[in-house]
Amino acid sequence: MSINSAGVTALLNNERDNFLKASSTLIRIASNILKNRNAEKFRSVRIDSKAFQEKILPFNGAVQCLLDMGFQEDGERFTLPMDNSLINIQDVHCQLLKATENDNKNTIPEHISNSQKVIMGRLRAHSENCLVYENKSLQNKARLIIPAAKLNQRAQSQFSRIKTGASAVKVSFHHFLLLELLTWFKRDFFTWTDVPKCTNCDSSKKALSIGMLSPTQEDFLWGASRVEGFRCQNCQKTLRFPRYNHPEKLLETRTGRCGEWANCFTLMCRSMGFEARHVLDWTDHVWTEVFIPPWDRWVHCDPCENACDKPLMYEKGWNKKLSLIVAANSEELVDVTWRYSRARAEVTARRNEMFDAAWLDQALKSLNKSQTSIKSETRKRELERRSQIEKHEFESGGELSDQQYGGRTSGSLAWRLARGEIHSSDNSEGQGSNKLIEPTDTELASGSIQIEYCCKADEYTRISNNKETIFSWDALVYRCRSMMRKEEFDWKQAYLCRVEGNDLGHIAWKFSMPKRFKIVDIRVKVQSTTFENGNVGWLLCSDSTCDVIAPGEEQSFYPKYQDASTLSIHGFLRGGLGDHAWQKAQLFRVSTNDLSTPPAFSVLIKFSEVPGSSRQP
Repeated sequence: MSINSAGVTALLNNERDNFLKASSTLIRIASNILKNRNAEKFRSVRIDSKAFQEKILPFNGAVQCLLDMGFQEDGERFTLPMDNSLINIQDVHCQLLKATENDNKNTIPEHISNSQKVIMGRLRAHSENCLVYENKSLQNKARLIIPAAKLNQRAQSQFSRIKTGASAVKVSFHHFLLLELLTWFKRDFFTWTDVPKCTNCDSSKKALSIGMLSPTQEDFLWGASRVEGFRCQNCQKTLRFPRYNHPEKLLETRTGRCGEWANCFTLMCRSMGFEARHVLDWTDHVWTEVFIPPWDRWVHCDPCENACDKPLMYEKGWNKKLSLIVAANSEELVDVTWRYSRARAEVTARRNEMFDAAWLDQALKSLNKSQTSIKSETRKRELERRSQIEKHEFESGGELSDQQYGGRTSGSLAWRLARGEIHSSDNSEGQGSNKLIEPTDTELASGSIQIEYCCKADEYTRISNNKETIFSWDALVYRCRSMMRKEEFDWKQAYLCRVEGNDLGHIAWKFSMPKRFKIVDIRVKVQSTTFENGNVGWLLCSDSTCDVIAPGEEQSFYPKYQDASTLSIHGFLRGGLGDHAWQKAQLFRVSTNDLSTPPAFSVLIKFSEVPGSSRQP
């Protein structure tokens, strides 16, 4: 049960400036404890400290507030015991916040609109909530969960391969590590929840919404002021879905919607040493931004969508009518709207209905002012330098990309349709890296290329090149159209299929043979699975001939291709019935529960040097 703090009541009788000085100090003490629950350093206030002597002791009710929170005095300090339930501190914290909000309302000029009051409140809360990501003990807890060694290995493999290639793109190990963290978070750690599953009867029937339920004290302690209610259609059990806002709790639950995803992922980024900002979009979405030092810029990163550096995806792919987007961390609060929009006139018109541009600039400066004093002069200069670069990016519109921006993929189809976040032509254009698979020196010496792909691990093994591991299904792909890797977490299956909403999918791998060699054997194995009129066709082609590949057992195609200079393997996906037709034709389907599975895709090409040819190019 909530308490009515006598301390807060007494504190309100102080002069306004004194009340604000004491209440802001008490709120900061309570916030640090609530956001750093296991850190002892935040639970102690020395009586001889400057903060206590100047901002608490002189004002009527301030010490009583500490006692109401649960602090105990031992003569030298006030201490909150580690076994304290935090219920009282939560109550006093809320009462202090309401008291200061009411004071702010009484002092806001008449010309400030209700919309601006709401915006100011959300901005302040956004800034304060981001402090939790700097909790070192919480970062350590997250690091124990992250498979850092594996992610670093994958990132190094990708980085080394691209760095030594002919690409003119500026590559960064930080970027590859971020991509690996993003992929792991999406595929292996966090799950999406539209409707919670019944824990009583494990029914396959979808539970029905019954509105909002009352939060418990435990819910409040983890920032869940909203609890969605559902009822199982099978056993009639009431199901609770608290919308937790504290990332420590999310490390345990590992589920939610975009709010929970971005909240937990931002903590993961900080735990891995990235500078990260939590991004709030006023049209109801959140994500993360990560600073990539070699690129000297902030990069968009959406964990729900496994999307990185695609800032226009919301406006172009989801059809969002953007207005205000703000990024925050422990150092600053920044209006980043123009990173995510190219419809400047339309967005400006929507912003003008909400606030005056000069007012927003002043509001952000005011909120950032309190953080300025704790930064070193070197850090201040660095942040100012970055700010100037970012402003130039926003004014110039950045580099326009030809990337196709598809509709939203997270959440059920009905949920996305209801939000208008489905794109009519998702990823329908051809794409690919033009990646030729050419024999390495090791493979030239052994006279063979042997490659296998495992969809469960999403990795290739280049057996002929010292069993090199190459991560991601598209890493060796020459051409693809409307293809993606799909993992069904409910059914524990993984496979390649078409991107949702596309009638045709195409994928191809291409091998190149040096002129001084001729092929002496070709063995190919492919696997495909179809449902409800889905269709998959396989072809092996050279410059002059083509053959159908039958899925299933390994097939030999020698000597028909012995003089081929290139070989390509193509998969074509079509057909299927119903709303999920795009899933009815699948490549390399495998159970993610199987401990050991044979490769669903393997290629062995043996070759020998033509007698009399020279090894000189």
